[in-house]
Amino acid sequence: MADQYYAYRVFLRQVEWQLKFKTKEEAYIEAFDKIKEKGKIQFFDWGNEHIIYYIKSLGRDIHVLQLARKHVFQKPIAGDKKIEKVSDVDYPFIYLIFHVKYQIVLVQKNTAVFQELDAVKAKIERFFIERMGNHSVGCSLIEITDKRDFWAKLEEMDVIEKVTMTYAPPNFFGGKKSVDKITKEVQEETNYEKFKIILENKVQGLKFGYETFKDHIQRLSSGAGDFIVNGLVDGVPKILKKFKIPFKKISLILNKKPKKV
Repeated sequence: MADQYYAYRVFLRQVEWQLKFKTKEEAYIEAFDKIKEKGKIQFFDWGNEHIIYYIKSLGRDIHVLQLARKHVFQKPIAGDKKIEKVSDVDYPFIYLIFHVKYQIVLVQKNTAVFQELDAVKAKIERFFIERMGNHSVGCSLIEITDKRDFWAKLEEMDVIEKVTMTYAPPNFFGGKKSVDKITKEVQEETNYEKFKIILENKVQGLKFGYETFKDHIQRLSSGAGDFIVNGLVDGVPKILKKFKIPFKKISLILNKKPKKV
């Protein structure tokens, strides 16, 4: 089975009232510079040893890393009189591919190393929060999903009762559409970590048209947040949420020779 990678948008937030030495984008870029310089960073997550290795860069903005965890196991060996078990250690790992400019990370899925992708996501968040903590910069990852079938699946619902759209703070890569302007203005006024828009009408149902809400769904699918649609199909409650898609041909990226910069 080919390796599967899932994409996440990297969101950075800066606590405005704390002392800042660098902007969030400067702190993020600096974190990769330090990882590249050291080549290997050991850290502990929930008391367990992990290691980040810097493997290579592909141009200025793409960085290939390995995330490994310490695994202690019992190995049977041939003793003088019987098979005996002795402790041994290995370091199973997965690949992480970061595009710094677009603030995207591709995470390899390997259940033999980490059973849940959410656990890997949390480890990456905590790792970078620790790296950027001196500059009051936080980090969160939000999955990028497929929006192509959303509107077709929405049409299958007879009634749309409730739509919840949850936005993360805007990133430094910007955006020119009205939805970007809304989230930016609210962020400047409130310094929110999550911004929810809830539409609900269980009596008559909601009008949730493509032209009105396509920018919202596009942004949320591309990692700007999350959405949940509650509705009815033949009188039975149905829920429509984001759905993950694996990225293929990642081996081509890993085997690609670095560009000269």
